[in-house]
Order: sequence, then structure tokens, then C-alpha cells
Amino acid sequence: MAAASSVAGPCKNGFELWRKTIKACRYAMGPRDHIPDLAFRLLCRRHNVQLFYTPLLKAEEILNQYDIHKIQFLDGNDTQDRPLIAQLYSRDPDCMLKAAERVGNSCDAVDISLHSESNAKTLLNRAVGKDFRILTKMISLLRDNLSMPVACKIKITSSEDNSNLIEYAQRLESAGCQLISIGCRHKEPHYRLHDWNTIKAIQNSVGIPVFAFSDVSTLAEVERCLDFTGAQGVMSYVNILHNPGLFAGLNPPLYEISKEFLDLCRQYPIPPQKMRLYMYALWKNYLDKRDDLAALQLKKEIHHAWTYEAIVAVNEMLGENLTKVKEAELSGSSVSNIPASIPIWRCYSEAEIVKNQANALSNLSNDAELTPLTIHLNFKKQQEREKKKINKSQLPPEASDDYISKKERHILRDHRLENAMRNGQRIVIDMGLTHGMTKKEVSKLCNQIGRLYGSNCTAEEPWHIYFTRFEQNDELYQQCVKRHNGFEKYKISMTSDSILELFPPDEIVVMSPDSKNVLKKIDPNKVYIMGGIVDESIRKRLSLDYALQCEVSTCRLPIPEYMMKGEKGTFNQVLSINQVFDILLEFSKTGDWAKSLLVGIPQRKGWIAKTSTNKG
Repeated sequence: MAAASSVAGPCKNGFELWRKTIKACRYAMGPRDHIPDLAFRLLCRRHNVQLFYTPLLKAEEILNQYDIHKIQFLDGNDTQDRPLIAQLYSRDPDCMLKAAERVGNSCDAVDISLHSESNAKTLLNRAVGKDFRILTKMISLLRDNLSMPVACKIKITSSEDNSNLIEYAQRLESAGCQLISIGCRHKEPHYRLHDWNTIKAIQNSVGIPVFAFSDVSTLAEVERCLDFTGAQGVMSYVNILHNPGLFAGLNPPLYEISKEFLDLCRQYPIPPQKMRLYMYALWKNYLDKRDDLAALQLKKEIHHAWTYEAIVAVNEMLGENLTKVKEAELSGSSVSNIPASIPIWRCYSEAEIVKNQANALSNLSNDAELTPLTIHLNFKKQQEREKKKINKSQLPPEASDDYISKKERHILRDHRLENAMRNGQRIVIDMGLTHGMTKKEVSKLCNQIGRLYGSNCTAEEPWHIYFTRFEQNDELYQQCVKRHNGFEKYKISMTSDSILELFPPDEIVVMSPDSKNVLKKIDPNKVYIMGGIVDESIRKRLSLDYALQCEVSTCRLPIPEYMMKGEKGTFNQVLSINQVFDILLEFSKTGDWAKSLLVGIPQRKGWIAKTSTNKG
């Protein structure tokens, strides 16, 4: 049971003001520095988001430059953007009061802060010392002179003690605060249940409405949060940007939502820079789950759209892309990582709780005491990614034209590797020569395989790599799966067949340091074979004898032809498979043997380039 309010006077009771002015709203979009703007607020209100905060506004600017900020408010007689909480910051109590009175006809409550979010690392944390004295004076002044609630924010951090937060919330209430929002640790979602326990403890210790700022992802999770914490409302931020229908329990079609938003932007203009931010947030999950060049191109189009007309044009392109996706889904050929219950062309929240985690939440009772539980959601560091996206979107075009995100680089890499598997130069690592190798040698070969694949991934023109005589029950295969994350999905043709079963003998060229034939150029019609060998005992002619047995051609790298012996070194011509592959990649790019050999031959071997011309 919540404690009785310490604020004197029935007209100043937080719950009465919450019911009277804020209409007892339960579903809200959480506050942030620069968003949400009016157009996006109106969009979400059509989908059951009941309460909003304005962007964080400086009180002094409200008084001296109100024309700049009045676009955030509708006329006082227009109720379609109500109830609304004006989010103000200032360190001057008198200035804060005047600013609150200035916007009083256009909002239903005032949320106060001492700093802007961009200028204070502890905006949502506890004010201490002089800051707290200023804050309490400001709260009391506004409470005594305004007929609407005065709200404050608290944020739970890893260093906070629950008892300190409870005491701080009680001190805010005593100063006159009439609504408190408590922010959970969005960047550390595995603490969510622990944070809900903290909110529950605070709610039971104060006599004013409490809002849980927990970035919930589904309506069912919203209800669980309300039931468990006893809070009067729930706020979401990131997931509302992705799915405005979250509080309605809906996943509206992406194209219809984005078109509706753009129509509102025409009526209630916002800067194109911020418009692009909202559009990218709406389409982000869809584009991220589409691992194809079409999605990559659409992301670039959004990034380079700097006018309203250009953004509308991109949205039409996205709509056409969605039409194709719908048709692909109907034909059963769609590729998506989204659960089958949510079509990829609809809005959805990225932070979906897996089934067993949802069951764990549903089994909680209101009286249960929680300890910190590690609940892993299917997203990591989502807030950091969002911050990077926002920072990126604010760059001018000339400063960001060459920017390629990690996700985009991976898409381009996979596209290059897939093309190589169809048309690229062929090279084979024959794993059938690994028999008799020690565990240490197998371990080294496993490392070389990882480096070889890494070189192919970063190459502008990668090769088509084959692993032949490669069995899943081999020790080498098991080592590769253990050491290389996602090894089973590498863009490599892995087979248990031999080279003679895969290629005509006249196309096969086995590379061996013992061969008498010098490799002068790379023939695209040939397939080059390397033995998957790490032989610390330096047994000679292993690969050469294998080639003679198969009756196929052989060759060696032209090391003595283009290199000479330095002052000291082993002067060994036996190289690892990744070193040979790096040399071949470089030569296929430059046609320069001396330069290519320097890329792959370690300095300890002692070989240095000759000074004469060495073009292949």
C-alpha cells in the first residue's frame, strides 16, 4: 500500500492531479533530449500512446525565443495532442516558473531538470548538494504557483543502492514533486527484473504516481510490468520508435505507418534531418533483417535524402520493396530472421523476449522478491547502436558519403564471397594429408584456416575456396567448429570428395615447394591445390608425391626467381597455407611477384626482393 502523500492540500495531491489533468494515463513515450516531435506524437496517439513528453526545452529560450519552440505545441484549444508533459530545464527557479506559465495552456504537467541531457551525464540520476537545494526550491515554487503536476525523473544505475533511491524519491515528494518517472537500465537489459523490484519498492514508499520507464517491447510485457511494480504507468522509448502500435498490441504495416507519418509531417513540419531519424527508426528492423543488396541500397537512399520530397520518394521505393517481400512470403521464398508470427513487412519491436523468459516473467507474483537475474534478450547494446545511428544521421552528406556500417560491410562481403563461389578463381585445400599429424600440428592448421578465410573475406576479388576430403567427424573439423565462430556457415565449399572426383585432371595444378615447374601466372581455367599440412618434422615431397600419384600437374612459387637471400634467415621455401594464399591473392591483384612474395613470406625466412624488374 502506498504511503500517504506528504504534500499538504487536496488540490495538490499527486493522484488527484494525475486523474484530473493527465487523465490517469497508463501508456506513455519516455522523455529524451530532442524527441518526440509533434508529428510523431500525433502518429502514436492514433495507436493508443496516451501520454507524451515534449523534447527537452531550455526555460530561458521559452521566454526569449518562444517562436523557435512553439512548433512543439498545438493551440491551447486543440486537444488532439493532450495530455502532454512539457520537459523543461534551467538552474533558475524564477525563470523555470515563468517558462512553465508560458506553456501552461498547451500542456498538462511540467517535468523539470537542471541540465540538458547532452550537457550532463547524470540528468536522470540523483541531484546532490547544491544541485538538490536548487531542485527542491524549484519544485516547491512550481507546486505553489501552478495548478498542474510537477514531475521529476530518477534513473537506476548499477552503483545505486535501493534504500538511497527510496529516500531520494521521498525527499522529492516532500519538496512537492507530484509525479516521478523511474528509468531502468536500458543498456543492461539483464537487470530488468531487478529494476522492476526497485520500482516496486519506491512505489510502495511514496504517495504520488510512479511511472516505470522500462523499454518494454510488447503489450503483454507492459501489463506484466504494471502488475508487478504497481506503477501507475509505463513508458517506452526505443521500441515505440520502431513500432508505434506497441501499446495497442498491434504490428501495423510499415508502409502505411510511414506514409501516415509523412502526411503529418506535411501538416506539422519538422526538420528533414529529424524526419530521416524517425523514418530510419521505423524501417530499421526491416532493413536490418533483409540481408540483400536491395535493402542495403534502400538504407543508403534514406541516408542521402535531405528534403521532404526526397524522403517521400524513398518511402515509395520502400513500399515497392515491401510489395515484393509480401509476394515472396506468399510464395514461401522469403528470407527473414523475424519470428513467423510477425511478418517482416509489419512494425515490430526489436527486443523480443524468448519463450522461456516470457514464461519466467508471467510466473512472477506481486509479492515475489527478485534477485538480479541474467535474462538475455535477442539484442545486445541496442542503445549504443541507436546512439551511433543518431550521430551518423546528423552528419552532413559530404561528411558521411563514404561511411559504411558494419552491417553493410558484412552484406557486401557476403555478396563478394557468393559471387566468388559462382565465378571466382578456384583453390583447394586438400585435408586428406592431415593423417599422421600431431594434435599440435592440427591446432596450427586450424589457426591457418581461420587466417586464410579472413584474407578471402577482406579481398576485393575473393577466390572460391574448396576443402576436400574433409569429414565432419575429423579432429580438424571439430577444432575449426570450436575455434571459429560460425565455421559451418563459412562461404567455403566443404566436401568429403577428392580432387579427382571434383575436377578434370587437366585442370588440376598441385602446388608444392619441391616442384620443378615455376608458377608464372595464374590461369583462371586451372584449379590450384594446396595440401592441408603442418609438418614440423619437415618431411619432403608430401604434396609432390600426392600429385604424381594423381598424375596431375605441379608448380611452385617463384621465390628464388624474384627473391634473393639476405644476411640471415632460414631461407626455407615451405610456407603455411594462409601465407601461400595471401601471395596468390596479392599477385592476382597486382601482377607483381616481388611485391606479392613480400606480402606472404615472413621476415625470419631471410628472403628479400631482387632489384630487377619482376612483373609476371
